[in-house]
Amino acid sequence: LFMLGRRPTRILFAGLITLIPPLLKAAKASTQRFVNPFTALTSTDFGAFILLSGLLAIFDSIRDEAKAVIDKGDQWRISMLKHSTPLSADYFFKNDNAADRVTFFGVIINLLLSAGKAAVGTMCHSSALIADAGHSLSDLFSDFVTLWAVQIAR
Repeated sequence: LFMLGRRPTRILFAGLITLIPPLLKAAKASTQRFVNPFTALTSTDFGAFILLSGLLAIFDSIRDEAKAVIDKGDQWRISMLKHSTPLSADYFFKNDNAADRVTFFGVIINLLLSAGKAAVGTMCHSSALIADAGHSLSDLFSDFVTLWAVQIAR
């Protein structure tokens, strides 16, 4: 069954689900030994078979597209890991990694500054201070761009 391929397996499955039960019901109700399958099946049975086959084909193509998107995401993740900075103390405290050290220090300071401004702005009902906290938080973007540029430059 698995050697047939996906499409014939889908069609066979749809046939088993939609066409076999009416045939078995007709055979049970019939006293004859042989039941003509074309008289036992109605146009509704064939319609259900075609509908189920189509739905299975659509779901199969959606599955293939989702798998392609997941594979592309995995490739992106692996390529990002190749260019990312290792987060170990040995790496950061070397003299040639001063740019990383300073930038990560800036990330920590920006996070603390943003959290402090947001907390004080909320307690004092100051929309200007809350907006400045958002601006300090947006400075993190430039820190991450700096880290990325330093990695690419190496």
